[in-house]
Amino acid sequence: MKKLILYLIIGLILINSIFAIELNKFDAEYKIINEQVEAVLIFEPINEFEYRIPKDAEIINLSDNLELIEFRDYLLLKNKTSSELVRIQYQTTAFIEQSKDNFFILDIEDINSKKINIKIILPEKAVLKYDITDTQTAVIPKTDLIKTDGKRITIEWTEKEFINNKAVLVIYQLPKNYNKLIFTGLVLLITVIIAIYLLKNKIPLISDITKNLYDEEKEIIGILNQFKDKEIWQKQLQLKTNLTKVKLSRRLKSLEKKGLIEKVPYGNTNKIKLKKQ
Repeated sequence: MKKLILYLIIGLILINSIFAIELNKFDAEYKIINEQVEAVLIFEPINEFEYRIPKDAEIINLSDNLELIEFRDYLLLKNKTSSELVRIQYQTTAFIEQSKDNFFILDIEDINSKKINIKIILPEKAVLKYDITDTQTAVIPKTDLIKTDGKRITIEWTEKEFINNKAVLVIYQLPKNYNKLIFTGLVLLITVIIAIYLLKNKIPLISDITKNLYDEEKEIIGILNQFKDKEIWQKQLQLKTNLTKVKLSRRLKSLEKKGLIEKVPYGNTNKIKLKKQ
């Protein structure tokens, strides 16, 4: 098993190295409108350029020197000719996670750039989950570049904030939508009724856990092993595995019951941490 996990780790590292890009500059702006993110990215590549964008990306605008190749789990951008600047614009839902709070999660693990500037513009009237004076933070990595024009909050990071952390997390809240709250309440009520019925009739909720890991579980362990502290945000893990939210949740529950991982709650999201063996 240890050898198998080692081979998986090596394979994942090789895959990541294929898609890692070296840049002189990486400028990115992500504007959140309702449940969509409008992304505008500007790259200054050092050499050959390949960059993956989410599979659900739409309304895509590219520089003339770019071509778009579709794969099963993502879209790949490649430069057809050498150029100093490459520009990409698209819309996606991939970076947004919604529950009681709203989460924007971005992974830039594959970006190796001398200069980095990332800007996130929150929806109108949105507020950060925690105040800057709170012990908990709603913005990771920490940055002093947080401002508002009275309608929207803008958060920025430069390369110095990404020395030890290659992922962005922003937790924010929107004005309450009471129609949505009523709908959510009805869904929860129906869920409780179904759960009571299943328990009353002794219908098993989950199948027996098998001794060997599924392929997706092996992939999760391999990804966790790539990180220094053996931990990663759950949404970030979803983006790396390309699993659906439901399927990832099932695999994590299985690994947790097998004693291989633990979930570390942070607000209404989780960090997934590999347990020491």
